Amino acid sequence: MISVPDPCLPVDMVDTIQVPSLGKEVHLRGTGDYVRCRGLVKKLLNQTAPCVKEPCSMDGVFQPDINFYKSQFYGFSEFYYTMEDLLKIGGKYNPSKFQAAAQVSLWWEISSSFYQRYIMPM
Repeated sequence: MISVPDPCLPVDMVDTIQVPSLGKEVHLRGTGDYVRCRGLVKKLLNQTAPCVKEPCSMDGVFQPDINFYKSQFYGFSEFYYTMEDLLKIGGKYNPSKFQAAAQVSLWWEISSSFYQRYIMPM
């Protein structure tokens, strides 16, 4: 068994994943480190990648502008539901509110209590 600390999981939450390339099961143990998690996610989004064709969203990938007056657009995002259902800060995105709420939600006791009361899925 391999155990790995995961800064993006709530404190003391344990998740088990299969890693085929290792042929092993890996146990992730949450450390709830918001700053470290944010740094890792920022690297994943790779917003400093060269943008060959503007505009780019992340990792240098072209993302065309959407003309909402001439087309129908349906967007679905787990981020909205996380913000609304778990963090209780739905609506217009506010970075300061999100950061404060996300830091608190990294405590497993809070997240698991939402799950137990059917407020959010796990």
